[in-house]
Amino acid sequence: MADIGDALTHVTELEQKIGIAFYNRQLLLQALTHPSYLKENPSWPLNHNGRLRFLGEAVVDLALRERLLEAFPKRHDGELRQLKYALASSELLTSIAEEMGLGDFLLVPMTRARARGRFRERLLAETFQALTAALYEDLGYHAVKDFLETWLIPRLPQVVSEGLHLDPRTILRSEAQAVLGVVPVYQPIETALAPEEPHFVVGLYLESDLAGRGEGKTRDEAEADAARRVLRSIGWGKRGAELQATIHSLREFDNLSQLARAFAEKRQESA
Repeated sequence: MADIGDALTHVTELEQKIGIAFYNRQLLLQALTHPSYLKENPSWPLNHNGRLRFLGEAVVDLALRERLLEAFPKRHDGELRQLKYALASSELLTSIAEEMGLGDFLLVPMTRARARGRFRERLLAETFQALTAALYEDLGYHAVKDFLETWLIPRLPQVVSEGLHLDPRTILRSEAQAVLGVVPVYQPIETALAPEEPHFVVGLYLESDLAGRGEGKTRDEAEADAARRVLRSIGWGKRGAELQATIHSLREFDNLSQLARAFAEKRQESA
């Protein structure tokens, strides 16, 4: 879709899906433009979404921090930080982007549009961040907060009840020592230190076997991603995570139930 007029018409469907009408629809279109698209379409009149992704990460971060402080007045900063990381994780943002159907509107080369696995996960998560930044620049911070209240914040009860905010490395270490008598080892596989987009890939080894890989913008994020994926694939840590999550959330169970009901009602109103 190299014609900007056709593309602008196409994104009206996305506006309808997310319930937001942009004043500057070209800004929305820029948020959907991957850098690789410009290589195949050098005459495309808009910039790619790299700068919007950079801004969007910060905007999502700020909005989540504010909302968590409101939702959990008794939790300390360490717990709030874990909840924030879980809500802003690539995996969760990808899930929401798929729920929106965001992939149907991406401007990427056909080979990348068909990609699966972690590349597509990162692509969708970063586009969600770019979309949030475009919304911030076009309609302001309050519009961003309403957008996240509709699409992202409703996942908060799930994050707490399933223990998604707990450090997967700690859970994996405990399980690996109990089951195998070994300590997980993380080794770098790939490192890209470009200032605008650092990227780390690590391998997680149990004894001498590569049990899984993880990716992230820092080594810590990549290690946590690897541990989370291994826990899921092996099935370890579920009971321990559920127990820890229950202990952490009992005090605020009623508050979370009220939040979940409020989020569901808000979602129905905006539908």
